[in-house]
Amino acid sequence: MPAIAELNRNIRDIINKPRKLSELLKVAATWNKLCSCLDTIGDTELALDAFLNNGNVGDNGKHYLLLYGALQVLVVQQDAVHNLANALNVNYTSDSLLDEIREIRNDSIGHPTKRNHKGNQKNGSSNRIMRISLSSHGFDLLKNYPDRRTEAINVNVTDYIHKQRATLTKKLAGIVTILKKTEMKHRRRFKHEKLQNIFPSIIDYDFEKIYGVCDGNESAEMGATAIKITLAYLEKFKTALQTRGILKAYDSVADDLDLIEYALTGLKKFIVGSADSTLDSKSANIFAFYAREHIDSLLETAKEIDKEYASDKSLD
Repeated sequence: MPAIAELNRNIRDIINKPRKLSELLKVAATWNKLCSCLDTIGDTELALDAFLNNGNVGDNGKHYLLLYGALQVLVVQQDAVHNLANALNVNYTSDSLLDEIREIRNDSIGHPTKRNHKGNQKNGSSNRIMRISLSSHGFDLLKNYPDRRTEAINVNVTDYIHKQRATLTKKLAGIVTILKKTEMKHRRRFKHEKLQNIFPSIIDYDFEKIYGVCDGNESAEMGATAIKITLAYLEKFKTALQTRGILKAYDSVADDLDLIEYALTGLKKFIVGSADSTLDSKSANIFAFYAREHIDSLLETAKEIDKEYASDKSLD
């Protein structure tokens, strides 16, 4: 199974794909949380690697600093994965191991001097790390209760790191699987609806009529009809993108659609002799050329999207 760092990158890749990114950016708080969680997961992995690779420092002060830090990092990492799942609307459940690590953190370096479990002061304890037990891997924790009971617990931080990594790896792998399944379900829904088919081959014929009017060789009625038909194609294309939830995912497509519609609307005013038209024959030809070229650009984008939606392969 991939390591946490790799799974973290996988999630980044998936949520940065145009459709998913556009969806997530609609809610700034959700996007901010995702960025924070992914960064934190990566940061905590670096910190845990540093702890594991530090070796025996042979100094109590450094041991305390490293062990305090590692236990805190473990809890921060748990919270990051939990909140990541929450931001992506993926169900998250803790488990006994993760809960145990949180309790050990609280008992030893979180709130050691007065631990009230579930608000029960009578059963609370005052805890301390036995300095003589300090090592690069952990320590013994001494817990003293009000009824004079004493409990000693061996805390192996290195072991907790490996166990937590194994547990969170499974949780992150589950998140990746859900994200991929959701995306593939979306793609299969539109697999057989080809965006490229919205633009029929006769579009060249329509533009021949538009160019003809610009040059004075075709009737205004023919040109106006051709523009009306072309605008209908564009509207159908826009609706198809909106239905897929990807219109805003491709900024260049949205811009092209707006500018093509602007050009065609200007051409229509010229063709029908509208009083507010600012075009002459030459500028009308330029407008027509711009619209035709950018429709070709939309068609190429449509083909790329169709290719992606037609794939039955899971996301890489």
